Amino acid sequence: MARIRLNLRNLSVTEKIAKGRQIVTALTNNASFSNPHPSLTDVTAAVDELDKAYGSVQAAKSEVSTRVVTQDNAEAKLDQLLTQLSAYVESIAGKDDTLIQARAWKPKALVRLRLFLRHLKESVQMQARMKVRLSSHGNQYQTLKATLLNPALTRPQRMAGRKPESQPRRPNQSVT
Repeated sequence: MARIRLNLRNLSVTEKIAKGRQIVTALTNNASFSNPHPSLTDVTAAVDELDKAYGSVQAAKSEVSTRVVTQDNAEAKLDQLLTQLSAYVESIAGKDDTLIQARAWKPKALVRLRLFLRHLKESVQMQARMKVRLSSHGNQYQTLKATLLNPALTRPQRMAGRKPESQPRRPNQSVT
């Protein structure tokens, strides 16, 4: 007796959709398989459902990519304008640092601002990637997001997903 080898585990979503449509077409009006179980209508509906879900995921990925590009463009524009503005202030002030400080400009503040903007961009990109990957996990994503964005946590604590300890531990007290 011949065995059918579908090899579904190694197929991509688009390949599964194509294979499903191919099988339905092959069995439609086939006298040898007049009453298939499950019905070809159910299989066709499942293929169409997967096709629609796959399209939605691809659209969401495209939207995230578009938003990241929009953010990158806005960041580049702000960087350019801030750089031009600081060059203007430096050209007017010349070597007079007191004039720069008197106008609330601190030369190192721009460096810090650029570092902050770069960190913010990387954080948003990481959150977007995590959201796409973890969206199927529901509440776990919200918990992870809250942990990562909690300013009271130090970086190692955020990465470990632990909350800060409010009291020092006693020697025989276990870590939660």
